[in-house]
Amino acid sequence: MNGYAGAVMHRSAMLALLSLSSTGCSLFNQVRLDPVATSFQKPSNVAVYVAVTQRGNPVANLEPENFRVYENGLLLSAEDTQRLVLPQELAAFHHTLLLVDVSGESATLEPLSHAVGSFVENVRSTQSVSVFAFDGRPKLRFVGEFAKSADQAPVDLRALTRLGPSDSSRNLHGALQSGLKELDARLAQQAKPVKVGTLVVFTRGADLAGRVSRAEAERALSDTKHDVLALGVAEQAATTLRDIGKDGVISAQDADSLGIAFEEAASKTRDLYEKYYLIAYCSPARGGTRRLKVEVRFRDREGEDAQASFNADFDATGFGPGCHSETPPRFVAQVSPSELRPAPSAPSAADSDRIVPPPDKPRYAH
Repeated sequence: MNGYAGAVMHRSAMLALLSLSSTGCSLFNQVRLDPVATSFQKPSNVAVYVAVTQRGNPVANLEPENFRVYENGLLLSAEDTQRLVLPQELAAFHHTLLLVDVSGESATLEPLSHAVGSFVENVRSTQSVSVFAFDGRPKLRFVGEFAKSADQAPVDLRALTRLGPSDSSRNLHGALQSGLKELDARLAQQAKPVKVGTLVVFTRGADLAGRVSRAEAERALSDTKHDVLALGVAEQAATTLRDIGKDGVISAQDADSLGIAFEEAASKTRDLYEKYYLIAYCSPARGGTRRLKVEVRFRDREGEDAQASFNADFDATGFGPGCHSETPPRFVAQVSPSELRPAPSAPSAADSDRIVPPPDKPRYAH
């Protein structure tokens, strides 16, 4: 690569990174379209990896028709630009880490192992899963590693029942710190340019051990870019679950309904995965700086029109023909959704246009 080409690529990357902004979080429907990563590459490929949420909840099952792309204020034709919604795994790696509280009576581990096994079977259809146990000890106890698999084959979690005597105390704060570090380590090993993690925590109650302070645990949760779900029995851990589960809380009514709670946790974890979309198209630009606007529009569960958008500038110097939108993107920067704070905007005149409702099941254009 010559110096000029390198300078152009560097300038394009810096423009994408510095100008990335979200501008369409509606005051009325509280929709967010958060850009996680962007890619602008020759011959004229543009790709964005985005997360769609409404009132903090994932929005899944959107179709290509639910997204619109503009350059310099002009709506681009989906057909003319080969706009597609590509499979997420083409550019992103997702991983879930489950922390399981095994403090207390070992007699409860048998039904717990079945519930955890069902959770892993359901979640691994979309992503790989790691399982660790904790009690009052300083360190987590490894239970199992499960690769992504679409066949939902039974998972053997007998290792959970063979952990041996438990420390009856509960090192919840330490488990949160260590669990997030384990999740970071697993994502760091992957070659995919975009890495997304989910931490799911089952706890029987509040921290008892005091090995790590509450402030330190709260700081770890605040600093992480990963989604965090918490589940447990409501009467045992209601306040603790709300403190931990910044992206969702699942409360079982009693110990006998823990299996149902784990099934709900698996469903919420899959929803978190399905809120992400990989949108790609071929830009008609052939030079200069372009203002990209990506917009999502859909009808929500209440039948209301909902929309959001974000803007990003990119340098189209050297762009030309020969683009194929299904080409795997080379993302130049990754932005944590939690680091973005979209500014409210009033509905635009385009709000009156037809809104495409989400289908019952997702379909991807290839």
